Formats: sequence, C-alpha cells, structure tokens
Amino acid sequence: KRECINDRLFGPSGHDNRSKRRSWRRGVQIFDLAGAKVAISDVKGEALMELAETLREMDIDVFAQVCDVTDEQAVQSFVEGTVTAI
Repeated sequence: KRECINDRLFGPSGHDNRSKRRSWRRGVQIFDLAGAKVAISDVKGEALMELAETLREMDIDVFAQVCDVTDEQAVQSFVEGTVTAI
C-alpha cells in the first residue's frame, strides 16, 4: 500500500475527501503559524477556491491558482503568480 505524504506529516486521514481536506487544512495551519507564506493549487478550480476561502476564513493569507501540473506553462504561471503574491 502506497503511503501518502500527507499521512506521514499529519497522521492517517482515512480515504474520504473530507478527511483529506481537514488534514491539509491542519498542515496549512502549521505552516502559517510558523510564518510561512501559503500557496495552493489544484486542477479543480471550484474545490481549490472553496479551500482557499476556508483558509481565509481561518485568517490564513493564501495564494490560490488553478494549475494542471502536467502542463509546463501552467506550472510556470503558478510559480510566477506565487512569487508575485508573496
């Protein structure tokens, strides 16, 4: 069974999407508390914006951009947007 890096960092989250989103939120909170700038991306725009809004409601400053990591130009755009935002 392949281990998820999320599970290694934040403990097993189960396999449902709601649990995974909670784990990622906990992870982002840890980074935010440490003073890190937060940038997130996903190929699914609606889910990404929902997560970004949730994080903003938690007073976490987050940069969010839709990005298909199989598209080199999209990744470059995300990197450039992240650098500009932070």
